[in-house]
Amino acid sequence: GAGPIGPIVLAAPITFDAEGWRADDVRGVLFGFDVSGAIDSDARGRVQFASQDGGRLRGEATFADAAFSGAMKITALPFAGGQIANANLTVQGPLHALVLSSDLVGEAGGAPVALLAAGRIGGVGDGVEAVIDLTGEAGETAFSTSKAARIRADRNSAEGAVDLAVADGAASFHARANAMGVSGEIDARALPLKPVLALLGERGDGRLNASATF
Repeated sequence: GAGPIGPIVLAAPITFDAEGWRADDVRGVLFGFDVSGAIDSDARGRVQFASQDGGRLRGEATFADAAFSGAMKITALPFAGGQIANANLTVQGPLHALVLSSDLVGEAGGAPVALLAAGRIGGVGDGVEAVIDLTGEAGETAFSTSKAARIRADRNSAEGAVDLAVADGAASFHARANAMGVSGEIDARALPLKPVLALLGERGDGRLNASATF
């Protein structure tokens, strides 16, 4: 880089190496991580977590030859009101054009949940944008993005849009944030209530037509 007195030249790469591991025998929880590498060079890292309920999370990532590669796997991990039975996430490619894919199977509120996601993350102008397609089932009701979900952010603002087709109904969420505040719109058109209630552990049927701004 360039400093106030001219170019700054590193005589040697700045390296780093860190790790931490913690086991709680009372709660039956294990957490650990380690990272190593060099600034402006190759790097690697990993993280793992184990819960007393038998849940597991493990992730690994590498950065080499100006490209990133990362993977994460979750098995039998409980959360409030449900459990992730199995989930996988991979992200790879050059930093300006990352490709991601993910799959998840679990349950929420006693209802089965399945999700597939595929998309890309890359630079747009002076910011970054994620474009993701989703398909899945919630409470045995199919849903998918009617057009790719988008999240875009730069140093001054952020915006996102998700448009879903849920069975023969639809729902959308659009939001924006900048120095002036946050605004957005939520819209539901003939949205089936059965899968929504099932995820909350309730039973019911009907349709929802509503819109709101904030």
